[in-house]
Amino acid sequence: MSIALLLTLGAIGLLANIVKAFVGVYFIFSGNLDSYAQGEAIGRLLYWIAHIAITYVFWTNGLRLWNSKKKV
Repeated sequence: MSIALLLTLGAIGLLANIVKAFVGVYFIFSGNLDSYAQGEAIGRLLYWIAHIAITYVFWTNGLRLWNSKKKV
């Protein structure tokens, strides 16, 4: 659960970068980016999708393990 907490704090701390990733995808469809910038925007978006997905998995599994009854 501590890894999930660190990933969550990292995402909160880099909230501006998350917004930039989604705005970058908008600029792809507006036609204002060259191919290098388009690839960079897609890569940033994929990174944040993976980051959020891994954080979700760690939170759900960590809470499940934390709340399960321990066998003595």
